[in-house]
Amino acid sequence: MSIQQKKGNVEDKLNEKDVEDFLRQNPEFFIDHPGLVSELKVPHPNTGSAVSLIEHQVELLRQQNNKLQKRLDDLVQIARENDRLSKNMHRLTVELMDCRNLIDVFSQLDGSLRKDFSADAICIRILAQPKNSKLAERKEFAANSAELAKHFGRQLKDGKAICGKAKVEQKKILFADQGDKVASLAFIPLSFENSAGLLAIGSFDEKRFHSGMGTLFLNQLGLVVSKSIARFLKSDA
Repeated sequence: MSIQQKKGNVEDKLNEKDVEDFLRQNPEFFIDHPGLVSELKVPHPNTGSAVSLIEHQVELLRQQNNKLQKRLDDLVQIARENDRLSKNMHRLTVELMDCRNLIDVFSQLDGSLRKDFSADAICIRILAQPKNSKLAERKEFAANSAELAKHFGRQLKDGKAICGKAKVEQKKILFADQGDKVASLAFIPLSFENSAGLLAIGSFDEKRFHSGMGTLFLNQLGLVVSKSIARFLKSDA
């Protein structure tokens, strides 16, 4: 058998897995053969041009570092946003506690949600009649509770805040003339003794409220608003 034939047989038997296994089993191989490290060439992950193994490793480490830095930046941004929301929620809670009647509650909610929670459109509907008959004419008290139950019955029954997009008819019911402009919304069920309601916050930005976002603060907001309104439902205020 010729040398050429022997060489061919070795190449036929040796494959990538064999090389990989050998290097894993002999981690000091390149320490014993330092010259090979500078001679090996691999494609650059971005440009595709050949670079040394060391340069390739440095580039991979740089990319890993960039990913970790981005993840850290994202976590810091989330923490800052949560801190901002927490402060706004606290301020709104205190302001609602100072309200003396339902009209004050509705006015305070409208102003705070627009200023501190980036609301472009707001809808409050209560499926109950106030003791004060004069308030019954206000838009916040649903004139047609059956219509609301028809279009939002499932959401009201679930009792949890949801975010995302709504159907054209739903947006029209909630936001009237502004419905066409609302691109995303947060739907927050309200709960009172023997009745229910809803708070909808609309945004002209389709990315403001999306189905993948957390709803912890929105559920807390729903609880605060429910308690604030419930205080006056049975009073003349």
